[in-house]
Amino acid sequence: MNSLGSALLIGALGLDQTAVGQVLLSQPLVGGAILGWSAGDPGSGLLAGAFFQFLCLTDLPVGASVPPDTAFAGLLGVAGFLALGHPAGWSQTALLGLLAVAFLPVALLARQLDVRVRRANRIWEDATL
Repeated sequence: MNSLGSALLIGALGLDQTAVGQVLLSQPLVGGAILGWSAGDPGSGLLAGAFFQFLCLTDLPVGASVPPDTAFAGLLGVAGFLALGHPAGWSQTALLGLLAVAFLPVALLARQLDVRVRRANRIWEDATL
């Protein structure tokens, strides 16, 4: 699967977080399996999805806190793992470890983007009423 196809699939899976259905397709374990299947390597997708799902277990939205968007970061991590394939000299564990380094910064950036989009939508909605 090419990068445009992966991006579109991640976007569609991400709609599950708040916009459509909410049947956990956006979670890395399920989304990773779907991404792996679409890339022709369901085992690697499931492996990476399970790894990033484990990193998502720290989510605990309490009160007014806005937790990092770990589901989106996990899907991006799975896509990166699948896109890189099996580089020479790298084990799957080492590659997942490298991708895990970017996990939290990507999750924090994704949440900030989500907050800004929601604010812009609220302003736009108030202007159209």
